[in-house]
Amino acid sequence: MILEFGVENADKIKMRRKQVPFLFLLSTACVFIYNGCGPEPSNGPNIVAEKAYCGSAISQTGTTVTITGSAGYFYRTPGALGLGAVSGTTKPIRYAEFHVVDSGGNIQQCGETDSSGNFSFTVTQGTGSLTIEIISRAYNSNSKVSVLNDPTNNGYYKITKSFTPNSTQNVGSVTASATGSLEGGAFNILDKILDANLFLKNKTSGCGTISGTYNSVAFSCSPFAPDYKAAVYWKPGFNPNTYLGSAADETLSFYDPDEDKIYICGGVSGDVNNSDTDHFDNSIIIHEYGHFLENHYSVSDSPGGSHSGTKAMDPRLMLSEGFQNFFQAAVQSLSTDPFYIDTEGNADGATGVLFYKSIEYKCNAGNNTCGSPFDAATTSGEGNFREFAISRALYDIADTNDDTLSTTVTENIDDKFAEIWTAFTALKTLPVHFRNIGLLYKIQATITGATNISSAYAGELQVADLSGYSSPNAGGSCTPSITSSAAINSPNTNDPSWPNNGALFLSTDSYDYVSSGGSTTFTLQYTPAGKDLDIHIYREEHILFYTATMVAADIRSSTQENGNISLSTSLAAGHYLILIHYYNGSGASPTYTLRANGVQLCPGS
Repeated sequence: MILEFGVENADKIKMRRKQVPFLFLLSTACVFIYNGCGPEPSNGPNIVAEKAYCGSAISQTGTTVTITGSAGYFYRTPGALGLGAVSGTTKPIRYAEFHVVDSGGNIQQCGETDSSGNFSFTVTQGTGSLTIEIISRAYNSNSKVSVLNDPTNNGYYKITKSFTPNSTQNVGSVTASATGSLEGGAFNILDKILDANLFLKNKTSGCGTISGTYNSVAFSCSPFAPDYKAAVYWKPGFNPNTYLGSAADETLSFYDPDEDKIYICGGVSGDVNNSDTDHFDNSIIIHEYGHFLENHYSVSDSPGGSHSGTKAMDPRLMLSEGFQNFFQAAVQSLSTDPFYIDTEGNADGATGVLFYKSIEYKCNAGNNTCGSPFDAATTSGEGNFREFAISRALYDIADTNDDTLSTTVTENIDDKFAEIWTAFTALKTLPVHFRNIGLLYKIQATITGATNISSAYAGELQVADLSGYSSPNAGGSCTPSITSSAAINSPNTNDPSWPNNGALFLSTDSYDYVSSGGSTTFTLQYTPAGKDLDIHIYREEHILFYTATMVAADIRSSTQENGNISLSTSLAAGHYLILIHYYNGSGASPTYTLRANGVQLCPGS
């Protein structure tokens, strides 16, 4: 069956992406693109604008007094058995907005807490009651974020304490609870995003000296600053996946890149003790914030779709998700065995883990410390298609300890996060395409004085090139082959759950084809002639194996195979992914010759 879509479908491709959600990572984290099956979260009627930020001191008149105190929040700690009991002590609410209001709700003073959660302000001396409100927002050089209840009301959370300003005094502590009204959840979200920002500021503070040149284009590192405001929506007992038309018990936390908003799951139908919640699942919070950062400081080519740590899948998706798995672990610890933890319920109800996985060690039958499921790559290059292989390799580059990754590979790279960040942000500034981990490694290698990181990625059976995905045309002549695998038995069109268990890595070759525009004829000749090979032509922005995102394709059954395919189509100027798919392969590996307008295409790296 030859499918000819033509260039008129170009505008439909982005629309198609809008219709397919980025389904959940692990169990409850994802990047989301609105799928049209429910009310879009921020497009309802009667939207109330978020109140203006007030973090600067207001000048006072008359005799003034100084009021001091501290703000903190109670929390729960996720672990191997689930979400624990409420903490016995509080963590400080740092760099957060506060208001001082009178009995009528009028703001008399504003400010921000300091690095220890302390506040200090002056107000006019008097006998009328005032109230300090600690607000779930920050807008300063350390963090720019608002934790809000929903995208219709855009209301922030606050904890309060009243006092009489008749003298200079310390009013003590203002605390957010981890039970009941659960403001501690909002302030934990606020604090984890701050942790991520402070981590980035620290690790990139001296990176201005890092630079390189990739394909004759210069790039460099800029010290991180939180230049973009994050809006995070969370409500106790509420699952934001219901915005998307899903059932209340189908829990989800996600980042919506179109609206530039983060949604954190707060429970199910009012329940926070037995249901899946993410307000204390720090891995989920930082992972989703990482997607926000990726959207602003880098570029993701991820097409979305369901994904899992157990499967080798689209390298564009794997880079985006694998990087965020790594990032949350790096923020939380670079000195101990880090985990990606997603819990359900808490110690006040029934609790357990939905996902508990090491970002330091491979999961295999001989290593039971890293949780489940198993996900180790077995073939060179396969690690580029596995998100946790990516996470582990990046973590080994950034941490400060050395690891024996296999019988032949020992990783001895220390504290090179700045080089990773430089390459990651260069994905935005460089004219590159089909972004994946192999490309990131190639960019890192062109940094002046670059660290040799090969021991980290080789230990995860990764390659620092594009040989396994979106190969550039190397020119010349060649006879590439696709490895047979009797285990490959996957549909070849319109299946969002494909590919599973490594089929994409094992059964396809792909090329980055650069068209100058115009009519193009692709020919594919292969032997043995009876093998079932297909050719798909995708625009740069696409979802693999969705015919709606193909420009053209030849997809035929094995009974129609004759060793020759000719496919003509009209292309606009730009980059295209040519996918050669060996469907249901077994027996001898087929070899092939691919040409575009008579010019042979050979895989480069």
